[in-house]
Amino acid sequence: MDVAANGRIRKQADSLAQNGYKVTVVGPECHWEDNQPAHFSFIALDKDNKWVKMLILTISLLIITSSLFIAFISWILSVSVLFVTAISGIAVLFLVFLTFRHKINNLLSSIFTGEQQLLPTLVNWLSHQKLLWNIKWALRNLNFSIIEVCDYQVLQAGIAAKTATNCALVYDAAEIYQGMPSVSDATTRYINKLNIKAGKFIDMIFVVNQIHLEFYAKEYPETAQPIVIRNSAPQIEMLSKSGKLHKACNLPRQQKIALFHGGFSRQRGLPELLQGAYRYAPDDWTVVLMGDGALKQELQQLQSRLTKKCNRKIAPVVIIPPVHFSELFSYITDASYGLIPYQGGVENQDTCSPNKLWEYPMAGVPVLVSPRKLMKKIVEENDIGLVVEDHRYCKPIFEALSNFDLIVQKQKIIACDKFSKRENWSQEEKILLDAYQKLQGKSHRTRD
Repeated sequence: MDVAANGRIRKQADSLAQNGYKVTVVGPECHWEDNQPAHFSFIALDKDNKWVKMLILTISLLIITSSLFIAFISWILSVSVLFVTAISGIAVLFLVFLTFRHKINNLLSSIFTGEQQLLPTLVNWLSHQKLLWNIKWALRNLNFSIIEVCDYQVLQAGIAAKTATNCALVYDAAEIYQGMPSVSDATTRYINKLNIKAGKFIDMIFVVNQIHLEFYAKEYPETAQPIVIRNSAPQIEMLSKSGKLHKACNLPRQQKIALFHGGFSRQRGLPELLQGAYRYAPDDWTVVLMGDGALKQELQQLQSRLTKKCNRKIAPVVIIPPVHFSELFSYITDASYGLIPYQGGVENQDTCSPNKLWEYPMAGVPVLVSPRKLMKKIVEENDIGLVVEDHRYCKPIFEALSNFDLIVQKQKIIACDKFSKRENWSQEEKILLDAYQKLQGKSHRTRD
């Protein structure tokens, strides 16, 4: 995770640091470049996986060498000894299979039908274990009085730090992680066990909306009562169109842009959106995907294939890297619509309220969203855009673009401005600071 591009982490760190807290962000990546904040520090942990690949190669060579040696010894020994050894080996393997059959089934599924093959999965897992150890070391040895962990994957490190230092532990559960499309059944079981275990260690838990509050309160009653800190955007002055986004995409300024920014992951409707743009996008519109993530290569390959068959003078789709949070709004403001085409069918997506739902309107850009429960409610109640129905190739999005009306657009922009003045990070900052104030001076021993 690049925390420079993670709006929720950045907003909390900014708010705490600007209100007297000494803040250190610990994480695997941070591409601040010229945007290094002066008011809080960052510890970048090594996430290099070259050593993991060397370890796997070394182990593989040892296994091959040992196998050849055993084969040679077996050839020398009598057939009867070999037979007994073989029978014993089969029995042991059978017992191992019976004991771990569910994990083996999940592993085989990920190898043969999943998105990752065996070697990348193993490399990523070992790299994550090394990173987790580094985070544990940092949290246990840097004498923090309050530790906030921002993902279930580092919650275990937070628990270890609390056990060692008796610090306060805050868990920012920004998602319903069990309900994410990329999470396997085995990972879901692990998250459930981890959350139950973590209940007696967590002093405070943050969630992003009321639906998530009800979920965590019901599923994990032993955990501290959740506090809602929404993903709303920091208040900014109304921006004029900068042309930065058009320049980054090599598009003429008169070309209208429908922008998606954020992580390229499953169930966000991105492959469908990309294909739909080549099928249905009006010539004066371009869909821009600004971000990074697991689907990046797949999206680029799909774009390359479709471009070969496309006769448009101006590209219907452009894919560009994410920008720093400090520059985000100056890019967003060049768009005519902000897209959130999330697909339904998984709990986290059905109940989400992502950062971009506030970021687009804050930059004066109305939204086009799919009919997910909370997004639909916020957009319709505040008139900050349009809710479009689900479709295999996001066709309703492009119908809305084809029917673009400048007068309606100006009305939506006015509504976005009113919405952003009512709902922005200043309200959430007060909740955050009040929560941290309550943690100070309290005993933070583990609950029995």
